[in-house]
Amino acid sequence: MLETLEQQVSLAEVLEVRGAQLTEFEILIILLTASDYLFNFRLVEEKDVVFTLNQILITSDGQIKIQFIPFTEVPSEYIPPELNGATSPFNSESRIVWCLGNCCILVCHCLI
Repeated sequence: MLETLEQQVSLAEVLEVRGAQLTEFEILIILLTASDYLFNFRLVEEKDVVFTLNQILITSDGQIKIQFIPFTEVPSEYIPPELNGATSPFNSESRIVWCLGNCCILVCHCLI
């Protein structure tokens, strides 16, 4: 039996296609679902990773998944303050909270 690939779209793509801000309720649902995903997904071995609106993925069944990428692969405005100028691997839950907060600000202002 062939496995079907799960359909998913990034939050950045949703905002681009929609062309308008999300409602307060939609933002709240995304934040709650993303927070739940992050709470259950431990970044034990991951160092110096971040995410942006392009890495927040919404699946066809409405679930949220987040792909983490090295902070060196994103523009400086997406890098948490504690990673600016970092020379050694850094692991902190605060950087993940910062990324989620930054994404929330971008969604609220529809600045993609």
